[in-house]
Amino acid sequence: MIHIWLPSPNAPLRIWQATSQDWQIAENWQELATLIGLQHPKNKQTCLYFPSMLLLHIQPNLNATQLKQLGELGRKYLFEELSIAPVEDLQIKTLNNNNLYALHASDRKQWENLANLSGLNIVAMLPDFCLLDDYLFNANDSDTTTNQAIFYQDNATQLLKTTQQQGFAIPHLPLFLHKLLKQTSEKWQITLTGNIDTKLTQELDLLENIDYQLNNYSPKPITEPQRHALNFALNKKNQRISPYAKVIGFVVVLALLTLFVVDGLRIYHYQQATKHTKTLLKQQYEQWFPNESFNPRLKIDKQIANKLINQQNNDNGLMTVLASIQPILQQNEIIAKQLNYQNNRLQLQLIAKDSDSLTRAINALNTQQIHAKLGTVTPSEAGAVASVEIGLS
Repeated sequence: MIHIWLPSPNAPLRIWQATSQDWQIAENWQELATLIGLQHPKNKQTCLYFPSMLLLHIQPNLNATQLKQLGELGRKYLFEELSIAPVEDLQIKTLNNNNLYALHASDRKQWENLANLSGLNIVAMLPDFCLLDDYLFNANDSDTTTNQAIFYQDNATQLLKTTQQQGFAIPHLPLFLHKLLKQTSEKWQITLTGNIDTKLTQELDLLENIDYQLNNYSPKPITEPQRHALNFALNKKNQRISPYAKVIGFVVVLALLTLFVVDGLRIYHYQQATKHTKTLLKQQYEQWFPNESFNPRLKIDKQIANKLINQQNNDNGLMTVLASIQPILQQNEIIAKQLNYQNNRLQLQLIAKDSDSLTRAINALNTQQIHAKLGTVTPSEAGAVASVEIGLS
């Protein structure tokens, strides 16, 4: 696994070198990607140790049962006084029952995106105080009344870790211990590691109940970081979809289904209308020419044209009028029962569902400069029967 340490938001990145047991500096994620491409061309699983200064920590006076009853959102609101961003953005982890740690999801997403651009897959994300090894506590465990802690300092961070697995990023160790000693008179044994200067030890000498020892220990990655209680990386296999996302997804799916149903109904009604139109055309043709068979593959005007041209000496004006009449009759669901053409006058007997349909058809014909005159309208079982006379100039 690749171990990357980001000691502070603006500090250079550090990548662990297993051969030299040391950290190598990378100024940015692009340089880090180049180093990893050379050193780990196949392995892309990564553990990121992020700055502990971005981690929020509280110890509520609640037991495990009470914390569970609060629920995820209730535990987030315990951090309301510490968080400068909305608490809904927090990701909560519990350590030792009553130690709650929180990290803003926006920070986690930012690191995940940067890692993805570098070709890395973050499977573990821990606060960097986890790099301080617990084995340093074992050398001083004979006195159970003394609290123990490890302090690490370099030019980018200052970390403190206690025997209770609590960890912090602290700006100044003596000030932190001074405030702590005001609350309790317990003794503390501090193991100092990293770049420790004499000024720090001189300030610690002035504090009562504080004992310290120097150690040349260097922070090291932990084993199996994926199983650590403070692993803030999301398990993609078990990643849950938020209720809001589920609602949005449901609405989108419902909208698509509705669109498909509407389109399907339109296609169905169009096909039905096409079939009905063909049936009406066939019936109309058979009424006009009972001794001729109707060919559905040919247009009705072409079939009628052949008949009328032979009978009326190629009267092109009549064919133009008939071609204009046909769609108007179809639009108003009117059937021409009889057709008679004599002396440049076309007489039609029309059957409609009501008289209004006949009136609309006559008005539409007149609009197209076809001089149609509606005769007597007689009610019938089918609706209304009327004779129409059309003059051809």
